[in-house]
Parts: sequence; structure tokens; C-alpha cells
Amino acid sequence: MDTKTETKTESQFPLFLNYRFPVSGKGFWVGITLRGRLLLEEEVGGDVWIYGVNPGGISVFAQSREAALTAFTARLHEVMNGVAESVETFDAFKKEVEESFATNGEYETMWKAALQCVREGKTDIAGMTREDGDFKPEIRVEKIANPTPANNVDQKVTMAAPCFAKAA
Repeated sequence: MDTKTETKTESQFPLFLNYRFPVSGKGFWVGITLRGRLLLEEEVGGDVWIYGVNPGGISVFAQSREAALTAFTARLHEVMNGVAESVETFDAFKKEVEESFATNGEYETMWKAALQCVREGKTDIAGMTREDGDFKPEIRVEKIANPTPANNVDQKVTMAAPCFAKAA
């Protein structure tokens, strides 16, 4: 029985994910920089789902927003580490990772509807930074010859609300 279809959704939020992390493969070390879109869905009762729009193949469930975001990034690491274990070269790794970043069309449609609600001031997440301007989803896979602290970036999740201020 699919309990997901029997649970009422309370709110949906369009999120942006800026995330960078290292992965080691067979003879190579890479930095993955991801600028993705996520759909956060809160159910009546407080349970939370996060669906990947870009990357489109990852979805997680947790008891809170924070736990769901942590679970999402953990799952993202698991997927990328699995790719690294399954391929023999950097080029094969890069190709598979870039292909995995495909857009999930169903969740993109839901994300856009949630974005419209944010733009109209119908939904908000208190305390979350709102992103102004355009956001192009992308993933970069870069071979790192000499890792340094400069390869680190701030990880952040922000509310999608490009070009519009919150309604009063």
C-alpha cells in the first residue's frame, strides 16, 4: 500500500541547492559543484519529502525539513560514490554524473507551481533566504590534481523567488 498517496500535502516549497563536495574514484579525485532545484513538500503532521528536480532521480523522506535536507545530501553522496565505484576512468565518471543531472519533468511542473505561490506571497519558509534573480541549474565535475581549501565552497539552500518581492 502506498502511504504517500493517502497523506494530505500541506505545503510545497521550491528550493535552490548550491552544493560542492569531493568524490574519489579509481585513480582520480574530483570536485562536484551542483546548482540544483528541489521541491520540499510538507505533509499534514509535519513529515517532509524532498524531490530532486535537478538532479531528478533522488527523493527522500524525513520527520523535519533539516533532517530531509541532510538525508538528501547524504543520498546525493551515496549516488555519486556509487558511480565512482562503478566506472574505471574520470571521463566515464563525468559522463555518468552529468547524465544523472537530468530534469524530472513531473517534479519540475510541481516546482514551478510552488514557485508561483512564493511569488504571489502565498507560501514562505520563515528564516530562509530568498533568492533573487535567475538560477540556472547546472553540474560541474572537475578533476582535482592538488586539492586545497580553496576547493571548498559554502553549502546553502535558499527559497526560490526570482525577480519578485514577497507580497505584503
